[in-house]
Amino acid sequence: MPLGDAERLSPTWPSFLRDAPVDRDGSSARGLAGCQAAGVVFEGGKGMNALDGNGTLGIEGARVLVTGGSGFIGRAVCRLLMSAGAQVLNYDLNPWPGADSGPRSVVGDIEDADALSKACKSFDPSVFIHLAAFASVTATSRSDFSTIWNGTQVAARAFASASGPERFVNISTQLVIRPGPQPTDLRAYDPYTPYGEAKAEAERFLQNFSRPYATAHVRPTNIWGPHHPSYANSIMRYLEKGWYLHPVARKPTVRTYGYVDNCAGQIISIAFSEAVSDGDIFYSGDEAIDSAKFLDAMSVGLRGKPVRRFPLGLLRRAGEAGTFLQRLGFPFPLDRERVMRMSTDYALPLGATHGLTALQSVPFEVGMERTTRWFKEGAAPDWIA
Repeated sequence: MPLGDAERLSPTWPSFLRDAPVDRDGSSARGLAGCQAAGVVFEGGKGMNALDGNGTLGIEGARVLVTGGSGFIGRAVCRLLMSAGAQVLNYDLNPWPGADSGPRSVVGDIEDADALSKACKSFDPSVFIHLAAFASVTATSRSDFSTIWNGTQVAARAFASASGPERFVNISTQLVIRPGPQPTDLRAYDPYTPYGEAKAEAERFLQNFSRPYATAHVRPTNIWGPHHPSYANSIMRYLEKGWYLHPVARKPTVRTYGYVDNCAGQIISIAFSEAVSDGDIFYSGDEAIDSAKFLDAMSVGLRGKPVRRFPLGLLRRAGEAGTFLQRLGFPFPLDRERVMRMSTDYALPLGATHGLTALQSVPFEVGMERTTRWFKEGAAPDWIA
């Protein structure tokens, strides 16, 4: 059965992620013992070698190639995999950024077909988690996102060169369907921004690509946590300075956020679950909440006060003015699109994800304390073990 609220709020998993030592081969010295000591257990349906006889996370020895493993979500995925005893190869344009030894890594371009195929043949993974991508909601050219629409094709073909490929987990985005009413047809693509368009194109490619393995698509929502690539210089800075103005409207804006460690656990659960069928689509995140609650918690953690409120109508006018100034070449933190994102519901269907995710989740309050502490300590870009 899926986790109940009590299990989902256990705080034991985060310390386990930080403390597990890592062997040189990219696996954890603690393995399943670490899972058991930390209380990390599966209580959902059986998975692809994901459960041992004791009901603990049983992926020890699984060979997993992670593209983009040096990135924000990728690091959390790699560390959780290693802590559970999996053998991990990180393929990324950037080296592993942490102070720890990290997984085995190959520095390479996701669009370099020869290099990625060579890495696949040499490491021979059974599971491929594809995170590598350029992410931006402001870039406008299709060519900016070739790492997505072309890189996904390169990755899918490279995985086919492994001797026993089982599942390719494509990490997509919530933006393949624009903000608004909760989607009921997950393949009714209506992408928001060129980034969302590129991710939708990648999903469609995998749905039609002839391959010797199963696929699953994971669409992260608004994922947050320490080491986020842009939070420190944007929303967290604005909140700390008291610059951020939250729109006051007739009803609250409900949005879906996900703490990064919880997102990583969901990705891994999907990667190894037998309950997942070929081509299934999942969203990744925590339960949708009033965005004011999220921002108030962050603001209190940063400056001791809730976020400032401002009438939505006036914010929209300011957004229009900001858009005009940006077109003239003047930097301005608020524009029409930002106001739209601030004031539009983005609650997404997470029941299927939470139903098969048996890893215990980091509570909202714990994640927020860690995130604000990271910012106040200097928002160091590297992983602090």
